[in-house]
Amino acid sequence: MIAGIHRQMDAVDMLKDALCYSTSNAMNWFPMVDDKQLANIKSSIVVKEITR
Repeated sequence: MIAGIHRQMDAVDMLKDALCYSTSNAMNWFPMVDDKQLANIKSSIVVKEITR
């Protein structure tokens, strides 16, 4: 998220990136991020706005 703030990314894109990395790490036995795995995960993430 810090890198996204530094690059002035959109908040939804920062959230998707953070979710991709945390999901990728959770799917492996040790912290490891694979580009192919990230691409597969990111394409399946949908962020919906919650309103009252």
